[in-house]
Amino acid sequence: GFRTASIQQLRVEVTRSYSQNLVLEVGEITETIEVAAQAQAELQMVDATVGNVLSFASLPWLPTFTRQVNELLTLQPGATPAGEVTGTRYDQSTFSLDGIDVTNQSVGGLGTYMYMGIEGMSEFRVAVANPNASFGRGAGGQVSLISRRGTNDLHGAAFWYHQNDNLNANNWTNNRNRVKKPEVKDNRFGFRAAGPAWKDKTFWFVNYEGRRFPRSGTVSRNVPTDSLRQGILRFRDAAGNINSYHLASSQACGPDGNAACDPRGLGLSPAIADLWKYMPAGNDPSQGDGTVSYTHLRAPSYPVTSGFYLARLDHSLTQT
Repeated sequence: GFRTASIQQLRVEVTRSYSQNLVLEVGEITETIEVAAQAQAELQMVDATVGNVLSFASLPWLPTFTRQVNELLTLQPGATPAGEVTGTRYDQSTFSLDGIDVTNQSVGGLGTYMYMGIEGMSEFRVAVANPNASFGRGAGGQVSLISRRGTNDLHGAAFWYHQNDNLNANNWTNNRNRVKKPEVKDNRFGFRAAGPAWKDKTFWFVNYEGRRFPRSGTVSRNVPTDSLRQGILRFRDAAGNINSYHLASSQACGPDGNAACDPRGLGLSPAIADLWKYMPAGNDPSQGDGTVSYTHLRAPSYPVTSGFYLARLDHSLTQT
């Protein structure tokens, strides 16, 4: 003889606590009490966690340079570009995907063990203060993510993000020094698709994101001079003159400058000489000290070619 109570339109978001009171009252069997939950500003009384939930409708439109949802942590109040949240260290944030900890603790900051593409995420929430009992490892930001899933409707999208130096502006430092802006051709592309494998029962979702970035840069390393490779040390004295000392035969060492530099007469170590054979010759004498070391400059190509996949399969055992 108790009345039936039901709650309608209650929206549940990731890692948020809710409190809904129901009163058990005596009444007719056919009498029903319905409580309609509406979207409105409410006082959070369950816990003191500070943070907002972002849905997929807004995630693709937020600024992310790498197209990873990790970057959204830096847009939260109290967060720095390095991933430090409300005064904590950069390695104290926690990332959770579908309830699984994916934090890369060896990297810290915004690092995760897998690529967290925006197109594959459904909900994103960062708690920047007073985390609840769901997180107990880190004192920094608590990032909760829910991946996308399929529905009874087949849907998908393809995307391509292109960055070109012809469309970019030069930075202030290059303009001040009259240095041309570097060439950039960065392409990020992919697709997402979802649908039913068994209507009302099994659903699938797949997401692919690739990157093609043919970049190059300048690398400089100090290398021994040709004379040093032969075991000849060259130093400048107080007058600026260069004095040479052959390690195997020079007698200009010691406190008085009349002792053998190498009493054994071996000179440069054969092991060091073999090691230096694998080092390139210096091609920039303007850098280094010019006596025992030169600088080797090179502009190698180190392109970025990557591809990331995310797949999810959901099955509903019952309809309740």
